[in-house]
Amino acid sequence: MKRIGIIDLGSNSARLVIVRIYSNNSNQLIYNQKSPLRLSQRINKNGEITADAVKDIIDALQKFIHMCKLFNTSAIIAVATAAMRSAKNGEDIINKIKKQLQLDIRIIKGEEEANYGYLGVANSIDIPDAVLFDLGGGSLEIVLIKDRKPEHMVSLDVGTTTMTEK
Repeated sequence: MKRIGIIDLGSNSARLVIVRIYSNNSNQLIYNQKSPLRLSQRINKNGEITADAVKDIIDALQKFIHMCKLFNTSAIIAVATAAMRSAKNGEDIINKIKKQLQLDIRIIKGEEEANYGYLGVANSIDIPDAVLFDLGGGSLEIVLIKDRKPEHMVSLDVGTTTMTEK
C-alpha cells in the first residue's frame, strides 16, 4: 500500500488529492483540498499570468506539499492545464516552482487532459458508449467513447472563466 499526492494546477483552481493505492491497484481517496486561484482571469494584456497570481500559486502549492508530507505520500504527481498552456510565461512559472519548491509540474497538452478525463470516467462508470464533456476554467475536453474505449478526443480553448470574460 502506498499514498500518492496528485496536484492539478487548473485555470480556475488548484486541487490536491491524496489517494491510497492498494496492492491490487484499487485506490481510496483519503484527502482532498482545493484552492480557487482563478488563473485564467489573472492573465495580463501581454498574455502573462500576473506576479500576484504566481505568488498565490506558490502559496497554494506550499500548503499542498505540506499536506503530502503529513500524509506520508511516497510521490507527488503534478500537472498544469489550460492557463499554463496559454500563458506566455507558463514555462517560466513552472521553472520557478521547481527551483523554489523542488516540485516538478508538467504542463500537459489538451489531448492528454482529455485522456485523463476519459480514464476517470472509464474506471468509475460502467457505460460502454458515451460522449464525455469535461468543462474546466480554461478549456473543454470532449471524448467520444465506443465500447469503453476512446474513439476521438478534442480539447477546445473554451472554459467557464474564459467564456465569462468574453
